[in-house]
Amino acid sequence: MTAEEPIALPRMTTDADLARVKTALTQVPEGAIAVEFGPWLGGLSLTLAEKFDLHVVDRFLWTSDHAKKAPQTGLAVGNDFASQLQRNLESAGRSATLHRSLFENFVWSGESIGLIMIDGPKTAPALRACLSGVAAELATAGSLLIKNGLNPLYSDLATYLERLVAAEVFALPDQSVLADCNIIELKPGRYLKMINEISPSDPTWKLRATLRREIALADDHPYHFLEVIAAIGAAKWDEAYAALSVMHPNTKLAETWNTINLRPLKTQSNASLIDQISDAVGFHHQERQAGDLPIDLGESRDEALCGFWVNAHRPERQAPTYHPQILTRAFEFGYMRWPNRIRQHVYGKDVLDVGCGPGLHGLGYLAAGAKSYVGVDPILIGDRDRAKNLTNKRKMPFGWTPNQISEVIPNWYASAEAIGDTPLERRFDICTLHNVTEHLHGLDAIFDDIAARLRIGGRILYHHHNFYAWNGHHLPPKTVSNMDQTDPKQLEMIDWRHIKYVPEPDHYISRGLNRIRLDELIAITRRRFIIEELIEIPSQPQTGLGRLTDEIRAQHPDLTERELTTQNLFCVARLAARA
Repeated sequence: MTAEEPIALPRMTTDADLARVKTALTQVPEGAIAVEFGPWLGGLSLTLAEKFDLHVVDRFLWTSDHAKKAPQTGLAVGNDFASQLQRNLESAGRSATLHRSLFENFVWSGESIGLIMIDGPKTAPALRACLSGVAAELATAGSLLIKNGLNPLYSDLATYLERLVAAEVFALPDQSVLADCNIIELKPGRYLKMINEISPSDPTWKLRATLRREIALADDHPYHFLEVIAAIGAAKWDEAYAALSVMHPNTKLAETWNTINLRPLKTQSNASLIDQISDAVGFHHQERQAGDLPIDLGESRDEALCGFWVNAHRPERQAPTYHPQILTRAFEFGYMRWPNRIRQHVYGKDVLDVGCGPGLHGLGYLAAGAKSYVGVDPILIGDRDRAKNLTNKRKMPFGWTPNQISEVIPNWYASAEAIGDTPLERRFDICTLHNVTEHLHGLDAIFDDIAARLRIGGRILYHHHNFYAWNGHHLPPKTVSNMDQTDPKQLEMIDWRHIKYVPEPDHYISRGLNRIRLDELIAITRRRFIIEELIEIPSQPQTGLGRLTDEIRAQHPDLTERELTTQNLFCVARLAARA
């Protein structure tokens, strides 16, 4: 390539940026003065020089950054490219006045300026350096265009722009911005002459993302992240999730988030909270189809949290209910597994949970996409932090009491009341009973109470632990591998002996189990509901399969093989039409 040959003109701007610039140019009179900071080799200068008296400010030294982004030019680092810029403009029949200067040293001394184009500042001081000598000379009807002004990577630049607009140094005109454009347009404010009185940094001013709310950004514009960043900076975690929840999901935005430097916002106390928000960004902007809902909660903590965020699917439920620490604990305690099994039944539904214990399955129902959750159980203690860990089968502190969970998750509520005491005006789409029906006395009346609180077409769903199964006693041994033939208490229960066991009135079997038979339960269900799904789940080797002998059968002539070998009964039934 000879020195006289024009070369390809690289530009930092995208096609959307260029379109945005051209739109702004229509508002400035032809022949007006335009000042451009950072021209490269004139990729954008060609457009500006076509209409304006263009003045270009730069040191005109080819940098390593230039060379990296435009290696095709053949220019070496340190080369002067002013003459090359001039030749490039002349080859297109255009021209510009070149001002060799550091940005911070340049002062405009001519007539008022119609347009200022600043290409690519990344910090507030860098923008201030460009503005200090020219901004006060911007014409009343002029425009200021700033590349990176709508780039979430540079939050201190955004903060500086907020302060300039708040101080009425500049005004923010109406503007629509495509996703690939990060140019902001500003107009002179009534205090434009005070531009140099506004410092590029002010420790008392926290990023507020006010400009983002006043610009018509495309749904998938990365500048929407600025509101999330502002909320993080103010330690307003609920607001950060709320800002994320209204963003239009886009996989490219997840990649953008990963390039944002959040280290300046992190402290020892908030690092995990920021990481949790980053997790939610990944969940929100993952690739998915609307028909995929509700998604599987999976086998890992991350899958469960992702499921919660995605299945909530409405901003008004997504952000307020998303508490990663509580949900992580519910996953660790095993309270996501059962809700995941029935997620298609609870998705988008108002759920009533009878015999809820501390209500932790309710967190799983919300993760599966339930609209709301109400749990009732007369023995619930609202201010007690103790729950059964379904993973290790031990009772232990959960970390939050039911009352505390109710305070922070608005659509989750558990109370110490019987179903008959639940207000009749509150109606539900589905009532769940997980391993509860075997404990309830007066089941016929309880099903009446449930039916009265369901909406038309509502459903009851229960998972019943059959008393007549090998381990239907709910006492040790619960599995074959846990049998201890030397334990006299176990010997009273082993191999269906619990069926003929006569307990004292205060014994668990007397107090806690109703001995209802499968067909009785099915008949009670059919009095009020139309059964849609009924599955008799057989025992497994660990729960007694293979231990039923002819001798044991002979001891229980009134029980069928089905009753002795069915472990659980799963039922979904729709409310019959009310008379």
